[in-house]
Amino acid sequence: MEKLKRADRSAGLRWVLLAGIGLIMLGLNWMTPLLADDYTYVHSWADWKRITSPLQIPASMYAHGFKMNGRIVAHAFEQLFLIYPKHLFDFCNAGMAVWLLSQCCAICCPRSRRSALILLFCAMALWVFLPVFGQVCLWQDGSVNYLWALVFGLFSLKPFLKSWLEPDAPPMPVWQRCLFLVFSLLYGMYSEVTSFAVILMELGLLIACSVRRKSWRSWLWLAAALSAVGFVIMATMPSEVALKTARPDLRAMLRQMLAVAELVWARFWPLIAGWVVTMALALLRRTDGRRQLVSLAFALGAAASCCVLSAASYVPLRCLCTCALFLTVADGILLADLMEEPLKPVVLILCAALAVWFVPRFRLGVADNLESHRQWLNQKAAIDHAIETGETDLVLERLHPGTEYSAAYELAQPSTKKTKTWPNRDMAEYYGLNTILGK
Repeated sequence: MEKLKRADRSAGLRWVLLAGIGLIMLGLNWMTPLLADDYTYVHSWADWKRITSPLQIPASMYAHGFKMNGRIVAHAFEQLFLIYPKHLFDFCNAGMAVWLLSQCCAICCPRSRRSALILLFCAMALWVFLPVFGQVCLWQDGSVNYLWALVFGLFSLKPFLKSWLEPDAPPMPVWQRCLFLVFSLLYGMYSEVTSFAVILMELGLLIACSVRRKSWRSWLWLAAALSAVGFVIMATMPSEVALKTARPDLRAMLRQMLAVAELVWARFWPLIAGWVVTMALALLRRTDGRRQLVSLAFALGAAASCCVLSAASYVPLRCLCTCALFLTVADGILLADLMEEPLKPVVLILCAALAVWFVPRFRLGVADNLESHRQWLNQKAAIDHAIETGETDLVLERLHPGTEYSAAYELAQPSTKKTKTWPNRDMAEYYGLNTILGK
C-alpha cells in the first residue's frame, strides 16, 4: 500500500500521464480537418480578402465586432493559426489540453499531495462529461473559443486562489503583476460564458480574503476590475448589442433557464450528486475549510456559467463546457482531501466506477474519429482530383460522424441543395473551386 501511495504522488508518473494524454490529443487533432467556420475565418471581416499576414487581423477583428460577435480575442487566435499549416495548431491545441489538465491537478491537490489518481479522475471526467467533445477540444474554431477559454480561465484564477489558500506566500513580482493586469483585460473580452463565471469567482474569492484578513489586495481587485471592463467592452460591441435587442422577455428567459437547468441535470447529474456526497463527507471529516470554500466557488461558478445562458438567443451544447470543467474541479478538490484513511476506499470506488464508464466511451470516441478521418481523406481526394483535372463544380460526399467525440458532429456540412450558401461558398473559395454541393 505504501508503494502505491508513493507512486500516486510521484511527479514522474504524473508527467508520464500528461505526456500520454498529450500524444492522444495530438493524434485526435491531427485527424481533424478544417470545418464549417474555419473556412469563413480565412477571410478578413474588413474587406473579405484572404488573411495572409498577422497585420491584417486587427482590422478584421474590428469589423468582426460590428458584424458577427464580440469575441475578437478568441477569433484573432483563429485567424492567426489559419495563416499557417494546420498541424501547427494541432501541436498547440494538444499542449493546451495538457495545460488544462495540469492546472486542474494543481488546483485539486495541495502542492505536497499531488496525485496521479486525481489527474486521471479529471481526464476521465472531462472525456465522459464534456459535451460535444470534438467541437470543444478538436475543431479549430471551437477550441480557441471554448477549450482555450477554459485554460486561460483557470490561469486567471490562479493568483486569486493563491491569495485565499496561501495568504503568507511571497507576493508576485511587479513585472508579473503588470503582465497579469494586461492579461486580465484581454481575458474579460474572451468569452461570454467562461469569462463571466471566472470574474464572479474572482470577486467572490477577493471578498472572502478581505473578510478573513480584514485587508485588501488592491492589485487583485484591479485585475478583477479590468476583467470586468473587458467583459463590458465585449458585451457592448455593436454585434452583441444587436443580438440583445432580439432576445426574449423575462418570462421567456425564465423558461430558457429552466430548460438549461434540465439539460445540465441530464448531462451532469453524476458530477452534481458526487459533489453533494463528497462535500457532506468533507464536512463530516472536517477537512480543510479553505479548500471546501474553493470547491464551493467552482460549483457556484458552474451554476453561474449556466445562468448566463438564459440570456442567450440559443444554447449550443459546447457552451456547457464551463459547467463540466468547474464541476469536475469542484469534485476533484474534495476527492483529493478525502484520499486519506479511512475514506480512501470511497475515493477509489468512485474513480473505478468512472473508469468503467470511461473505457468504452474512449474506444468509441477514438474509433469515431478514425472513421471521420477516413471520410475526410475521401473528401480531400475528391477535391484534389477536381483541382488536378480542372473541374470547378464538385459534388462532395458529406461527413457522417456517429458520436460527439468527432468535431464534425452536428456542425454545418455542405448543403445538398444550394451552392451559394454557407459553408458551401466559403469551402469552394478556400479550395479554388467554383461551387461545392454536398451529397
